[in-house]
Amino acid sequence: MYGWRARIGVIVSPPNTVVEGEFPRTAPEGVSLHVDRLGRPQGTPQQLGADVVLQTNQDLPRAAESLVELKLDAVVFAHTSGSMLGGPAYERELVSMLEHAVGCPAVTTASAVVAALRASGTTRLALLAPYPEPMTLAEKDFLEEVVTGGSLF
Repeated sequence: MYGWRARIGVIVSPPNTVVEGEFPRTAPEGVSLHVDRLGRPQGTPQQLGADVVLQTNQDLPRAAESLVELKLDAVVFAHTSGSMLGGPAYERELVSMLEHAVGCPAVTTASAVVAALRASGTTRLALLAPYPEPMTLAEKDFLEEVVTGGSLF
């Protein structure tokens, strides 16, 4: 039986081809993963930019709603830039919306990274990202604000 230990919902960005392959390989026995993908709003360009990512995030409530009847134990928004670009308050809103919509604990890539950095006592970090510079700088600002309140890089 799948999911006897836990059922985890995962929401990914439209072009993501990594999560669905990697997450099942790392999940413990008895954990099932159930994935939905954000849609891209009609007429939205396919290039990667902060405005496009935030517009795409507007589909998050629909994706969350599609997972409700699975009675999940947790839901993950596996989208690094989508969970960091709006800043810490926006990220907390995403978590709250997911928890309310799906009815289980939620985590974003941003909150998972922050928890790992804090748990490890990280005080210095190098950030390599496949994004345009403005998006990478927004992620840098996010991490500095929530992890140390100061210079992390």
